[in-house]
Amino acid sequence: MINIAMKNPVIFGFQRKLVNICNPIKVIKNIQWRYGSTTSVEPHVFVVGAPRSGTTLMFSVLASHPAFSFIERETFFFVPRNVLDLECYTRLSNFGGPTKQEIKDIFKASSNLVELYDNVADLIKQRDRKQRFLEKTPFHVLYLKFLINHFPNAKFIHMIRDGRDCYLSSKRLAAHYHKPLSKEATLWCDSIKARQSLGESRQIIDIRYEEFTHKPLEITQKIMNFLGEDFLEEQVKTTSYSKTKMFAGESGHERLKQPIKPSSIGQWREKMTSEEINLFQNIAGSQLKQFNYEVI
Repeated sequence: MINIAMKNPVIFGFQRKLVNICNPIKVIKNIQWRYGSTTSVEPHVFVVGAPRSGTTLMFSVLASHPAFSFIERETFFFVPRNVLDLECYTRLSNFGGPTKQEIKDIFKASSNLVELYDNVADLIKQRDRKQRFLEKTPFHVLYLKFLINHFPNAKFIHMIRDGRDCYLSSKRLAAHYHKPLSKEATLWCDSIKARQSLGESRQIIDIRYEEFTHKPLEITQKIMNFLGEDFLEEQVKTTSYSKTKMFAGESGHERLKQPIKPSSIGQWREKMTSEEINLFQNIAGSQLKQFNYEVI
């Protein structure tokens, strides 16, 4: 578990949490908590996909629906880390998550990570008086197999976007978020492969960012039908989905204040150098072709 995480530099600063798990007893407890046998019966909704693939926009559209409660931040619940470290969860208290005392109480009532997640979701749902819990952590796409097995009643919206546009979008972010092109391309490939490894699934709907931004109303209707919820036309209006506070005002998410439109599609052709394009395609060309993205 530790080795896997240490090889994955994308986990938003949680490596330091893993380094501290040197006590064999803590290692065993982490394994027991992470791989408990509990199966959830809850109809949660997860938004997953490669970073910068449109997951935040999709989350915002869904979060504007009255059926869903949510934490206005990526939870990283199922990425490799010290799952017994309260700080991993209390950091969410500023974004609608449980307080430190609530997390302590929930830990006492839980015996593994799946139960902990369900109990956190129940707390948020009861507080908000909503029916279902909505969560968005792009990196959870890498752990889809685990999530499918332990949350058989959950639904997953998997966002797909041309990896070169994902890279370009990431490149615009602050330097401490942006990673070298080779790592961005590899992560995009790994995300796609993690989804493809599961084949057809009644629990997963694949949404192409390009199609969603061209036909937001039609695609949102399709998604809500998949989720078994009523579609509300207001969901795709800027005044509705821009109200969610996730990353509001932060660099890289300015488009959440604008109407949904395909203006960013294909920008890699003009804004990536030929060297960048060739390097990305050498790593991810096969996956790009599988989704009929042009490879030059």
